[in-house]
Amino acid sequence: MLFQKKADWIQNSDMVDVALGTTVRIPIDRTYPIESMYLKLDFTVTGDAATNNPDAIQAIVQSLVLSVNDGFRQRNVVNISGPGLLEYNYNVIGNLDRLTLAGVDDIAAQAYTLTFPIFCAHPQISDPIGSFLLLPVIKYPNDPVLEVRLATQAQMDVNATPTFAVSAGVDMELIINRRIVNVTDFPYVDWELTELEQLFPATGDNQRVEVPAPGSYTGQLYRGYTSASARGDITAAGGHWRIESLGVVLRRWKMDHLLVQNDNSKVVTQTAARFRYSWFNDFLTDKSGIDAGELGSVLDANIPQNSGARIYLVGNVTGGTAVKLKIVNHRVFGDLKDLKLIK
Repeated sequence: MLFQKKADWIQNSDMVDVALGTTVRIPIDRTYPIESMYLKLDFTVTGDAATNNPDAIQAIVQSLVLSVNDGFRQRNVVNISGPGLLEYNYNVIGNLDRLTLAGVDDIAAQAYTLTFPIFCAHPQISDPIGSFLLLPVIKYPNDPVLEVRLATQAQMDVNATPTFAVSAGVDMELIINRRIVNVTDFPYVDWELTELEQLFPATGDNQRVEVPAPGSYTGQLYRGYTSASARGDITAAGGHWRIESLGVVLRRWKMDHLLVQNDNSKVVTQTAARFRYSWFNDFLTDKSGIDAGELGSVLDANIPQNSGARIYLVGNVTGGTAVKLKIVNHRVFGDLKDLKLIK
C-alpha cells in the first residue's frame, strides 16, 4: 500500500474466558488509520449440539458492530453476523486462514480457532484508491468501539433441549493493522459493511427487496435459509433473480450462475460442504487474482431523493415460515467520478 504498516493487537481481561451469550465492547485507540482488523477466537466445544443451527460453528459470533463518531454523527461502519462476515470475505479474498477453513461448517466437540477479518481498505481495490478507504480514526473525537456479541447455547443448538457446550469460555484477540499516513488532508472515502435480513413468508414471482440508497455497491452476498434450522436455495423451480431500476434490468442470473463465477474466483479448492447456499454478486471484478484499479463497474445507488427511482433485487421465491435471505452489502459513499477511468 502507499503507507508503512503498523501492526498491534488487543487483549484485555474482558476478552478472556468469555461465556456464551456475552457482549464484549473493545475500544480501539486512534493512533493511526486502520487498514484491517482480525477478531481471533480460541475455544473448545465439549458438548455436541443436539440440533445444529444452520450456520454451524461460525454462528458463535452472533454479531460484530464497529461504531464510530466522526464529529458529526454516530454511525456503524460495520454491522454483520460472524457467518456473514466469513462468507463475504471468502468470496472477496478467495480464501480464509487455514485454521478457520478447517473448522467452518463443523460443530463437533473439538478445539477451534476461528478468525473473523474486517477489511477497511477493500482487498479487491488496488492503490492508490484502496488507501482512500482506510478508516481515518485519527480524525475522530472519540475512540471507535468494536462490539462482539457471542451466541447463547440456544442459538448454537436449536433443539428444545440444547446440549452444545463450551468449556472455560472463549478467548478473544483483536489484531489491528494500521497505516502511517503522513499526508495532510488525505482524501478518505466513507464506506459501510452491513447485513440485512429479508423474510419471504409467501411463494410468488417478482418479489422485491429495495437496495438501500445512497452509495456505490462493490458487492452483495446472498445467504439463503429455507427454515429456522436449514440453509438452502429459496429460488422457485425454474426461477431467477435480477437487479433492476425503473424497469431496466441491470443484472439477471440464476444462483447457480453466480456459484460458477464465485468458484472460479477462489484460490483454494471449493468443497461441497463449505459455505453452502451462499452467492456473491461482485460489482468490481468477478475474476480470480484480479484487483480493481478504478471503480467504473460499481452498482450506483446514488439516486436523487425526490426522483421516485429505486433499485430493487427481484426474485422468484418459494416462501414459507422462516424462509429468508440475509444480504451482506458493501457500499462506498460520496461522488466517485474522480475514481473512475471513464467519466
